Amino acid sequence: MRDPRMSGVDGNDRPFSMVADRAIQALGGTGIDLEGVRANLTVDAGTTAELVAAKGRFDTRTNVLRLYDQISVDTTSGIRIRMRSADVALEGGTLTGTGPVEIATTDQRLEAGNVSISDGGKTLSFGNRVKLTLLPQSLSNGGAAPSSEPGP
Repeated sequence: MRDPRMSGVDGNDRPFSMVADRAIQALGGTGIDLEGVRANLTVDAGTTAELVAAKGRFDTRTNVLRLYDQISVDTTSGIRIRMRSADVALEGGTLTGTGPVEIATTDQRLEAGNVSISDGGKTLSFGNRVKLTLLPQSLSNGGAAPSSEPGP
């Protein structure tokens, strides 16, 4: 099937929509393989997220969307997320991603091996070599970034 579309609301009554370039369903199967996945998700009243993945698989029995091959998520609030694969439970509004995972804003960047997002985005848990880098907007040392290298 070309240009398949799906829309609805999650367990928290937030709208979502998904479109793919192509969908393939095996006869008698509960899964649909997807190529060129693009989704628009409502995070909260003022924020939406645009999700893109090269491939995915939607399990019609569990309403879980498994995405893989370099996933990107960009929100209207300026958050950028990159990860290798993710499982999105559409009804529960949860996401479990594997890495490397990178989450960036204008003033910080977080890297981890995995991420779990629940409670409608209110709870984020990171694991496996978590690293947070703060990127202050205005530096007090004359515009040069602080160095983690030892001085002379």
